[in-house]
Amino acid sequence: MKKLQKYSFIIAIGLLTFFATSCKQKQIPKKDMVSILSEIFITDATTNTSYLAIKFSQKDTIEYYKPIFSKYNYTEEEFVYTLNYYMDNLDEFEKLLDKVIGKLSVLETEKAQSLEKDNKPEQDSEEIEGNLWTRKRNWELPKNGSKERLYFKIPTQGAGLYTVSADVLVQPNDEAITPAMHVWFYTEEEPPDFRFNPKKEEYLKDGEKRTVTIRSMLTDTTMTHFMGYLIDHQPRTGKWAKHADVSNITITYTPLPKNERKPTLTEPKNSSNETKQKEPKVGDKFKKSQSMELFNKTEEIERK
Repeated sequence: MKKLQKYSFIIAIGLLTFFATSCKQKQIPKKDMVSILSEIFITDATTNTSYLAIKFSQKDTIEYYKPIFSKYNYTEEEFVYTLNYYMDNLDEFEKLLDKVIGKLSVLETEKAQSLEKDNKPEQDSEEIEGNLWTRKRNWELPKNGSKERLYFKIPTQGAGLYTVSADVLVQPNDEAITPAMHVWFYTEEEPPDFRFNPKKEEYLKDGEKRTVTIRSMLTDTTMTHFMGYLIDHQPRTGKWAKHADVSNITITYTPLPKNERKPTLTEPKNSSNETKQKEPKVGDKFKKSQSMELFNKTEEIERK
């Protein structure tokens, strides 16, 4: 599994108004830090916190994560102190987040396997809150289209994490060349073939059903659309057909706080001034200015 672009909770934590004490705190070991960050992200995703910029400006927001810190016998101050250390050592921070990605991948795989054992029937018409995919969720090829690519073009919702997921089964007799999930960001200011931060996951033609997920982090808000194909293919002439099933399709968005967005080169100078006015109070000693460089260069591709 490749990199998950640095999760929204890392930035959200930067808005907490509590602060680390001036005296030196105990640094949390890397193993425990991975577990804590993983549970923070799972908690955020489970509770569907949509307005992070507002929620994390509340003084009592730390209560939201307090049970996680307590579970591993650490304090809020120790957590912030440790996170500040990683913000000052970005190479180590990136390695830490890679371990978080791996742990989340394992947990998600275990959850998917557990759901399969339940043998619950699929509901094609089921609506999922926050799903940006508006077409039907289950497709059978060639029955629903011999060369269907399942194209999507969704207006971006702002800076944040965009996730595409589907259960994919490609039969051995599939005739498509290099079937794959393919996603990217696009801006209408560029030519139609412009693709920013493209990501691709090729499928195996072995008749086995797998859950495939691609996550892309967007910090450049000049991008106007999130686009792609759920079952793309290379050009081929003559008569041929796909033999595959694509089901349980979801496309979701998890926002980042707007005042944590990295200004783009096209923005006027006064734009950065407006951003500064929205920063947390001086009392918040969390070092976040260096962290944004991590977000635009990473990704996660999961295969189960």
